[in-house]
Amino acid sequence: MLDWLLPSVIATLVGTIILIVAYSFLYFQDRQPFLKIWTIGWGIYGLRFVFQIWLLLGGNEVLLQIAIQSSSLISGFFLIWGTSLFAGRAFHKVWLVGTGIGVLWIIVAELVNLPFTLVNLPTFTFLALEYIWTGFFFIQFESISGRFHQFTGWIFILWGIHKADYPFLRPVAWFAPWGYMLGFIFELSVALGILLTYIHKTRQDLENNQAHFQKISEATRVVIFRLGLSPTIEFQYLSPAVEALTGYTIEELTQNPGVIKRLIPRDDLKLMISYLSRNTFPKDVIIHRVKCKNGKDIWVEFQGIPVYEPGNELHLVAIDGTIKDITDRKITQDYLRQEATTNQCLAELAKATINSTYSIADIASLVLDYTKQLTNSQNGYVSFIKPTNQENTILAIANGRSTTAANIILSPAPDGKYSGLLGRSLNNKQGYFDNEPVVEPLPDGFPIGNISNILSVSARLDQALVGQITLMNKSMGYSKYELDLVQQIADFYAVALQNKYTDIELKKSAELLQSVVTGAPVIIFSLDQHGIFTLSEGRGLDSLGLKPGEVVGQSVYDFYQGFPEIMDQVNHALAGEAHVSIAEVTGIFFETHYTPIKDDQGKTIGAIGVATEVTKRVQAEQSTHRQLEKLKTLHAIDQIITASTSLDLTLNFILEQIANHLKASAVDILLLENSNHRLKYIAGRGFSANNIIHTQLPLGQGYAGQVAIERRLLCINNFSAMDTNDYQPPNYWHQEGFVAYFGLPLIVKGQVKGVLELFYSQPLYPDEEYMDFLGTLASQAAMALDNAILFDNLQRTNMELLLAYDTTLEGWAKALELRDKETEGHCQRVTSMAVQLAQKMGIRREELIHIRRGALLHDIGKMGIPDKILQKPGPLNEEEWEIMKLHPTYAYNLISDIAFLQPALDIPYHHHEHWDGKGYPLGLAGQQIPLAARIFSVIDTWDALSSDRPYRKKWCQTEVLSYIRQLAGIQFDPEVVTAFVSLFDTPDYLPVANNL
Repeated sequence: MLDWLLPSVIATLVGTIILIVAYSFLYFQDRQPFLKIWTIGWGIYGLRFVFQIWLLLGGNEVLLQIAIQSSSLISGFFLIWGTSLFAGRAFHKVWLVGTGIGVLWIIVAELVNLPFTLVNLPTFTFLALEYIWTGFFFIQFESISGRFHQFTGWIFILWGIHKADYPFLRPVAWFAPWGYMLGFIFELSVALGILLTYIHKTRQDLENNQAHFQKISEATRVVIFRLGLSPTIEFQYLSPAVEALTGYTIEELTQNPGVIKRLIPRDDLKLMISYLSRNTFPKDVIIHRVKCKNGKDIWVEFQGIPVYEPGNELHLVAIDGTIKDITDRKITQDYLRQEATTNQCLAELAKATINSTYSIADIASLVLDYTKQLTNSQNGYVSFIKPTNQENTILAIANGRSTTAANIILSPAPDGKYSGLLGRSLNNKQGYFDNEPVVEPLPDGFPIGNISNILSVSARLDQALVGQITLMNKSMGYSKYELDLVQQIADFYAVALQNKYTDIELKKSAELLQSVVTGAPVIIFSLDQHGIFTLSEGRGLDSLGLKPGEVVGQSVYDFYQGFPEIMDQVNHALAGEAHVSIAEVTGIFFETHYTPIKDDQGKTIGAIGVATEVTKRVQAEQSTHRQLEKLKTLHAIDQIITASTSLDLTLNFILEQIANHLKASAVDILLLENSNHRLKYIAGRGFSANNIIHTQLPLGQGYAGQVAIERRLLCINNFSAMDTNDYQPPNYWHQEGFVAYFGLPLIVKGQVKGVLELFYSQPLYPDEEYMDFLGTLASQAAMALDNAILFDNLQRTNMELLLAYDTTLEGWAKALELRDKETEGHCQRVTSMAVQLAQKMGIRREELIHIRRGALLHDIGKMGIPDKILQKPGPLNEEEWEIMKLHPTYAYNLISDIAFLQPALDIPYHHHEHWDGKGYPLGLAGQQIPLAARIFSVIDTWDALSSDRPYRKKWCQTEVLSYIRQLAGIQFDPEVVTAFVSLFDTPDYLPVANNL
């Protein structure tokens, strides 16, 4: 029978271990204390079978019997203790005392080796009572519906009875295995009964709680909810009050997750999601808006409890909480609080605006403190934008609770835009708020580090930027309501800024004006309508020897009686005319800005004047003007020297400029004649008598002769103050009234060309500027004189050269005539008639010389024709004509290399060309033939036919003219023929011809 005792014990142990595992799982799920006690009790009960197995395998019987009996007794204690807690009944200490006594009895009895029955009877009787008493606990558990608790109670009673028979039946060998099996059945039934009772009670409690909760939620206006977060955000439970609150049914909100986005405003929803994404949720009450189904916004108080995944507090799975409508309360509270705070802020701003002790930075700090208070922000700054350069200067900044002054400048880009997150509200007219953490880079040196959310508005006045209010790091994020509130303060801040800035600028202007009035080198004065001084201030009075206020009460007309220019200026100002004028007072120049003072009807009741000393400026302008006039004069002299070949015209122009610019009474130029070494008058102006024009001074005599021979300037500033023994002027000086004299040698390339003299009727003590300009004009005069002399010599030389050229050409023509005696006088005749016909046809005068020279040399090519052909008495044969036709080519070869005669080449080379193109040497036709050659061709034929030849007699004029007319358009140019014939229609025309 003992052969299967050990397996039955092992099987019982395995079953007990399974129960321990099940109870442990339940405990770790629900964390109920009675589950923990039951788990410990089943664990101790399982040790009984471990000790039993050890005993069967040969362990120490005494100790293992103590352990077996003690574990059974103690496990019973834990089962009744857990059941008491589970049933909600008081646990009597008798069970603890009894258990302790039982364990002591077991130890003593085993050690003294009492009989088995006597050892186990007391303890198992006590254990039976524990089980039976526990069974009654379950049977009497009336708060639990169903039969599971009664079943468990009766099993406990039966198990207790079984424990009571253990001391009597255990020694029976055949009963031992069955006893363990029966005990295991009782154990398993009790364990399952307890579990089923617990589960049934838990469900029943849940149902009761739900029913109770349902009654409460239905009776209250507070919405109770569970918001699930995984896998999507959706309501898993909502109380019926949600429909009355929002207008949405429970089904709409739980079955359509998208409704949540419509229910909770975007900004508030983003804030919640930002919390949920970090697996956290604030324990404080959250107040936010809810948009109802009808579109109306209400304020609610949202309070939630985070629900985490069991055993993983890093995974938020749901939010349990309540939603309460606090719209009326919120509106009232916010309105009262914000109205009070806003009014206080605006009042403080108004006070700061008119209080001279407040600076713009003080106003900025005031605004920052109030806006932080209104929005519950941790950080922020308030800035001022300078109108001059649009720099955004942060005047006050809050980094935590304290507000400190700052001077951080955020400059705009070249396009006028401000960069980064902080510049967004400046670039746009609308402010903004963002409840997302800032990831954009902040300006270098910006003292606020992490920014979780931001609200920023610009302060504008007439669309012009004047400042900025920026708030940061509010715990629950910003809303549109707060944005509007801060914008309202920003608008008032803009007005306060503008007023304070204007006040500061006015104060600066007043201080500047005061400093200008008292310290600037100007004179500020005012006059009433009668010209009486009512104000006279300024350091400029020092230059007039006056003190501030000294002339107040005096008449401007009396004070400036000797200055008609100033009187005229004052009259214009008192007549209502604003103007700027410059006047001289005792050698000092003042530029005065006159502004009339008018009453409400526009009537002039006085004038204000600001006079600035501009003596240096006037002198500089006068000097600049003089320099400009000098440059103009020098330029004009350069032009006359370059353009004019007339010595008289050039010198008279130069003398006129010298007299005008140097204010001389008279000026003249004496020319040095190298032939007799005398100074001769050649030009002058300003003299009343003609004595000067007869001047003939030898070198070294008189002032001019002394200047020329010493080659230096002679100055007589005031003759009346000089020693007359040393300086004896000519008699005409006294007649002209000259008292000052300046003589300058006119030197060019080291040679004295003459003397320039200037005479003055008043003493003159010139400055350096005068002497420099005089020297420059003298150089110009010397250059003009030298150029005129050179031009005159060149012109004379050129004329002589031209006469020599013409004489040479006439000599060549005569040489040709001596060779060909039959044509004697031919060149002179055709030359004269060609010039006459060319004049008739309108050829320019400067071209007539070339026609004359060409006519003289028209037959120069015949120098290459043999004498036997040239002087042949009869007609030439064909071969001789071919040779004769070469003489135009010979003429071209002779003359073309002579540049002087190239313009005269047309006649020698082309006078045998015919109008129809049948002439020689080139066969030119019509207009291809030069006009000079066409003219000479007619003249040459006229003279040839009008002269005797060895082979014929000359023709009469009528025959010749008729013949020439016949050849018009064939050999001759018809226009030339017409012009030639018209010469003979002139009554006094006498042709130059041989014997005609």
